[in-house]
Amino acid sequence: MVKFQNVEEYPLHWIDFLITVTLNPYKADCQKITESQYNAIVNRIETEKTNLQILINNVVFSLNNEDETNLLVRKYHSSLIILLDQLIDNRRDLPNIDFVDRIYKKLVAAIDELFSFFETRFFKYISLEIVYQSHTSQ
Repeated sequence: MVKFQNVEEYPLHWIDFLITVTLNPYKADCQKITESQYNAIVNRIETEKTNLQILINNVVFSLNNEDETNLLVRKYHSSLIILLDQLIDNRRDLPNIDFVDRIYKKLVAAIDELFSFFETRFFKYISLEIVYQSHTSQ
């Protein structure tokens, strides 16, 4: 029997949805983003980034097993790389609209801050190859 996880168990779900649906030109009409939607999205990006940092710190420091910590850090770091790659792919086909451009830049900056967070606090769990890939894909 397949057990489905609660969406809340995936801390990147909102950022993932923003990238894979809202800012995906093949799944959503980005031209219809209003100023109030733009403001809500930009504010939420900052909130999500901060909440992710707090959550990951709490979870990592609650783990007693080095292997579990290693797996968790690598999992979230790799997920961010995948999401950034998807965002960059989307960008090629996104319309050149002021709100969309600013959301894109804000999201890239937030993801970059999350990479820096991982790379400074949990460097020993992330291989140099992964760190290099995350910075060269931008």
